[in-house]
Amino acid sequence: MRLFAAVFPPLTVRRDIAATLGDLTALEGLRVTRPENLHFTLAFFGEQSAASARRIQPALEAAVAGLERFAVRAAGISGFPASDRARVLYVGLPDGTAELSTLHDRLIAALDPDLRPEDADRFHPHLTFSRPKKRLPQGQFEALQAESRPWSWHFEVDAVHLVRSEMHSRGSRYSIVGSFGLGG
Repeated sequence: MRLFAAVFPPLTVRRDIAATLGDLTALEGLRVTRPENLHFTLAFFGEQSAASARRIQPALEAAVAGLERFAVRAAGISGFPASDRARVLYVGLPDGTAELSTLHDRLIAALDPDLRPEDADRFHPHLTFSRPKKRLPQGQFEALQAESRPWSWHFEVDAVHLVRSEMHSRGSRYSIVGSFGLGG
């Protein structure tokens, strides 16, 4: 099973992000991630056995141990690997990056070495909202940034989840394997 550790904004926030960004005229021609799939990935584990999933869960529990809930503000559009050739469009994180990075670092430290993702040292908290299939036409990325500038979303992070991802014809479907709450 394909597994990853993630933080999900509240569903009302995810729905608002998808609806707001889905209505941007500069987004024309791009498919927006379904609201139920919007999340911040803390670690992607790829294909894992059920036994490995059971070994990941104590690391998630250790990662959240003693941490309080924290506020996040999502705003602004950016892209990977760079704006002129973005293959991933995402909502950035002006507030909450340090706390999500702490969660990530604590998770990586708590994992058995054979379970640590290869890209663990390249963590960049972001909320993917679109994966363009081809290069954006000149000016579209800048138009997206300008059109999205007035919007931001605030919410509290209260849990980390171990998530199973299954590929289907209409995209990925996620199911929660385990949830680990932050204190407070």
